[in-house]
Amino acid sequence: MVHDAYCKSVGEGKYKAEWTTQIPEAGEYEVYFYNGDFFKMGMLFQARKKGTCIYYTMYDSLGGHEIRVEPAEESMGWVSLGKYYLEKGEAKVVLDDRGGGSEEVDEKSEGGMRMMQNKQMIVADAVKWVRRGR
Repeated sequence: MVHDAYCKSVGEGKYKAEWTTQIPEAGEYEVYFYNGDFFKMGMLFQARKKGTCIYYTMYDSLGGHEIRVEPAEESMGWVSLGKYYLEKGEAKVVLDDRGGGSEEVDEKSEGGMRMMQNKQMIVADAVKWVRRGR
């Protein structure tokens, strides 16, 4: 198990994190992302700021399905991005760096270093596919 995440300040959708997997058999799968409390990792930026959103795109045989999520409104842990019928083969989920909502930035100076607090961060941590029904 990997205990790591990639963090980036909000952008315009140009940068993306992508997860792929091989679906062993066609069927209905529920797709989840991990909604963590990244503030505890000592980050000055917020990934779960109230009023902000992030954008995932789930790809299946019908194309891409964009899912808008407000992390602060979701529980901590695994959060469903929905259920999809997936064919055998590669499946993909993409998180882009768009954010949304409150963009307040509070610049502070500590020892000559400027620190920005309250700027939304996009955190690419983990995604999983879970087979449903048999």
